[in-house]
Parts: sequence; structure tokens; C-alpha cells
Amino acid sequence: MDEIEFRNFLNKTGFDVAYSHFPDNRTPPFICFTQSKQTEGADNKNLLMWFDYNVELYTEKKDIAAEKKIEYLLNTAGIDFTAETVWIEESGIFVTYYNVRLYKKIGGNV
Repeated sequence: MDEIEFRNFLNKTGFDVAYSHFPDNRTPPFICFTQSKQTEGADNKNLLMWFDYNVELYTEKKDIAAEKKIEYLLNTAGIDFTAETVWIEESGIFVTYYNVRLYKKIGGNV
């Protein structure tokens, strides 16, 4: 899943979604995500593109229902993830961090 596909996927939660950050002050809950990618292959050909996504769910309180929306979406798509919730004292907000790794075939007869 590339960045556009992943953003569309996250939009299914019903939360506002932005890459990296919103340009304005947004009222939680909302999602921001970032991505890194890496290619892999053989015989001087890149065959796979790995996408590592960091998804951040911002909430005003520990919001299990909001977390379940994201986790249900990931689980029904068969996407493995790790998650950790932290309290950001300076902002008075909870952030649940999800780490997801996906791949896309990009060449060859894979």
C-alpha cells in the first residue's frame, strides 16, 4: 500500500487524517501519519518496496473506542501492528502510536 492508498485506508476510520501534521489546531480525535520506504530485490532489480508507517491517534482522553476503530481496520485487513499509548503532558493530550510495515511488489515476476 503506497502513501495515497494508506491515507485512503485510514480515512475509513472517520477521523480527520493528515500526513505529518495539520496546518491548524485540530480538535481531537484525529490521525497523523508519516512514512519511510525501502526497496529490496535481486539481480540488480528492485522487486519490492517496503513501507513503514507511523500512525498517531490524538485524543483528549484515553479513548479505547477510537483505538478500536483503527485496530479493527488493521485487523480486518490482516495488517500486523504494534501500538503504544502515551500522555503528552505539555499538550494535555494522549497519543497512541501505531507502527505498521507493508510491502508492494514493484517489478519482476514476483
